[in-house]
Amino acid sequence: MAVHKILYSSRATAGMNQDELEQILKVSRRNNERAQLTGMLLHHPPTQLYPATFLQVLEGERDVLEVAYARIAEDPRHGNLKLLSSRPAEHRLFGEWSMGLEYVSDADLQRVLPGFSPDDPEAVRIQDLTENPAVAEMLLHLYVG
Repeated sequence: MAVHKILYSSRATAGMNQDELEQILKVSRRNNERAQLTGMLLHHPPTQLYPATFLQVLEGERDVLEVAYARIAEDPRHGNLKLLSSRPAEHRLFGEWSMGLEYVSDADLQRVLPGFSPDDPEAVRIQDLTENPAVAEMLLHLYVG
């Protein structure tokens, strides 16, 4: 089976508490196991300037990924959805997880985004992460088991 990988970012359209995030994870794991998808969801909490941000990588067969991404695009909890990359992969980076979840801290972002400041509109911002595939990939690699 050829492995394909997609990477996307989005903004939460409404606030989410821990229970809601855990419910998303539970449903995602069930759906991904059935579809033989693996991946990781990163969540950065809201700041004064930005709503909560999601960054996700999904791995699996290309056709199955396209169906999953179309479903995600229809989910009203996602706003400003951006497909950052879609490409073949040599292997699965997150093959152990039907869906992992990590909470990204500002300290994590400072490691991959020199100059990052969460509430300074003139500094490097979370938006720079969600619009730059190379930076998003670096952040995801912090969580590869």
